Amino acid sequence: MPIPQNLTGLHMLEEDLRARSLRCINSSEELSDHLESLHDAMDHLTVLIRVGTAPGSRQHTLQLLAIRLLNNAASVLKLGLSGYYQVGFQLIREMLELVNLVDLFSVEPDKIDVWRTADHKTHKEVFYPVKVRQALEKHPRFSGHRRDGLYKTFSNYAAHPTYKGFQLIAPGNTPQIGAFFDEQLLGALLYEAGRHLPHATISLSLVFGEVDESVLLAKAAYVNQLRRYHDKYVQVK
Repeated sequence: MPIPQNLTGLHMLEEDLRARSLRCINSSEELSDHLESLHDAMDHLTVLIRVGTAPGSRQHTLQLLAIRLLNNAASVLKLGLSGYYQVGFQLIREMLELVNLVDLFSVEPDKIDVWRTADHKTHKEVFYPVKVRQALEKHPRFSGHRRDGLYKTFSNYAAHPTYKGFQLIAPGNTPQIGAFFDEQLLGALLYEAGRHLPHATISLSLVFGEVDESVLLAKAAYVNQLRRYHDKYVQVK
């Protein structure tokens, strides 16, 4: 059975929007930096994923999380470059959940084993997103750092079907059917992904534990890359 013509046309539109988005990024130092931040984080996740580990170990569990982070970031890029901004922001909300979970594991490594074997009751009581956020807000390392505000924003505008969320598919009160190009939304998507994915990546890398020299060198190189980006875009915000 041939592919319906409308679906072929939709794919062609998505590819055209992707090319337009990349031209926009290439013409902007800031957008290029955000894209490079995503690339560097994904590259380091790949380094960690390729380390030999024993199934069921903490490192192996963290590798599975790294794969999910990598797939999440790749999907955000795919959707964002192709003009599906609302769904891209929805995936960034999932990225925030992964950020928080990895941060919890970084301060309480024993929780990795509990999480891996948790039944539904334990998962609901300890590892539901709100429970993880509350645990982090009480921890001395993250004292005073509220994590619910941004999560609620992404929930209200991207994940949940709310009227205000239509702003992401109707810029300027003009509804767009399917994929479309919007430089402001593209920039916002890349900025949010470009700062949250590295957060999860470096936290996961630090809690990953003992590795060989090549991974240590890769980690040191990534820390330097991340420091430059942080000083330029995160610290001043």
